[in-house]
Amino acid sequence: MSAQEDRERRRRTVAGAIFVVAFGLVALWVAKAMSDRQTLERCLNSGRRDCLEVSAPRDRGYAPVR
Repeated sequence: MSAQEDRERRRRTVAGAIFVVAFGLVALWVAKAMSDRQTLERCLNSGRRDCLEVSAPRDRGYAPVR
């Protein structure tokens, strides 16, 4: 094997590894999204109304006017 072939093979190996890692991360993201959706659907099907997590607004450093 020549040095050029070695570099080309190494480049393909790195590209393949990057693709596999990216594909795995996308698969994990999809699995998490599906799990969250399933949890929400179970909650809604049980008749509850408070299924979505609502975050409180941030403190803006001033007191409300009354």
